[in-house]
Amino acid sequence: MGFVTPNQTLTMDASEVQQKLGWGAVLSPHQRLGIWSREELLLHVNLLEALAVFSAIQAFKIFLQRSVILLQTNNTVVMAYVNKMGGTRSPYLESLAQRITLWCLDRSITLRAVHLSGADNVDRSPVLTFVRKTLLPGKIGRVVPQSRRNFLPL
Repeated sequence: MGFVTPNQTLTMDASEVQQKLGWGAVLSPHQRLGIWSREELLLHVNLLEALAVFSAIQAFKIFLQRSVILLQTNNTVVMAYVNKMGGTRSPYLESLAQRITLWCLDRSITLRAVHLSGADNVDRSPVLTFVRKTLLPGKIGRVVPQSRRNFLPL
C-alpha cells in the first residue's frame, strides 16, 4: 500500500515535561486542549503524548471522519506507534495504539504521523503557543477538563 496524500493536518503537543499541564491540538482553524488529571500526571511522557493524540482525534472527530490525516508530533516514539499501529516495548503504549487504530478504522480515518522537531515545535507550532497561553497556572480554572476515559489496562 502506497502513501496516500493527507487532506488535513493535525498538529499537537503535550505541555512541557516539567509543567505537565495538558495537551493542545490545532486542526486549522480549530483548536482544542485538555488538562491532565492527577492520575494522568503520573504517566510516562510517551504515554501522555499518545493519550494526547487520542484525545485530540476524539475532540476533532466531526472534522476528521473519512479523512487522511497528517499528524505532526514532536515525539518519535508516539510517531512510530501510530504509524506501525502498535509496538512491542510498552504494553500500555501498545494497548493505546491499538485503541487509536480501531477507533480511527471505525470512522474511516487514516493517520500518518510525522516528526515535528522540538525546535520547529517551539518556533513555529501554534499548538505550543496555544498551550502556553491557555494553560497558565492562573487560567487553569477556566479550561474545561476533558472527559476521563479508561485508556489503560489495569
